[in-house]
Amino acid sequence: LRWDEQIPALLSKKTDLIMSGMSITPARKARIDFTDPYLRRGLVAMFRAADAERFNSVESILQFDSTVGVVEGTTGDAFAVENIPRARRLKLTRAEDGAYQLKQRGVELFVHDAPAVVWLVSANEADLKAYWKLLNEEEIAWGVRRDDPALRDAVNATLAKWKQDGTLDRVLLKWIPYLDKLRSQTAK
Repeated sequence: LRWDEQIPALLSKKTDLIMSGMSITPARKARIDFTDPYLRRGLVAMFRAADAERFNSVESILQFDSTVGVVEGTTGDAFAVENIPRARRLKLTRAEDGAYQLKQRGVELFVHDAPAVVWLVSANEADLKAYWKLLNEEEIAWGVRRDDPALRDAVNATLAKWKQDGTLDRVLLKWIPYLDKLRSQTAK
């Protein structure tokens, strides 16, 4: 499913659980419930390698006044509205579109979740770079319907067990091998 289809699919009972790196936000909590968080991470900015000197601080990103790419409806989109107000937003459908738009000069900056940006930069390392200090911190959890507390409680029990026995860290480090570095880098 596309990002913007996930909550409607959950609410219409086409799916039972959203497991796609969803940040807990007040707006989302108005529509769905969340399990206990399983990860803390945040947003980073990606740009063309030639612009690395231009985007070398949080301030340079927040003061940006040209075109910033965001995936519509994500916390990156909301962050750009609130924190990069002078920039014009280009709303994209997928994170991969951010890399494409940067390389095609459709945007000068792309703001998105750190784990996704790491993969995009690694796939385009000659052309793209990122500012690795987190621009914010977010808790990530799985989304469940409000009318299914039994599923939420079962998932929370499993997460608690995985946190205690180390399974959660092993799984996260397998899929996000740079996780420890991201955990230690927060915006100042």
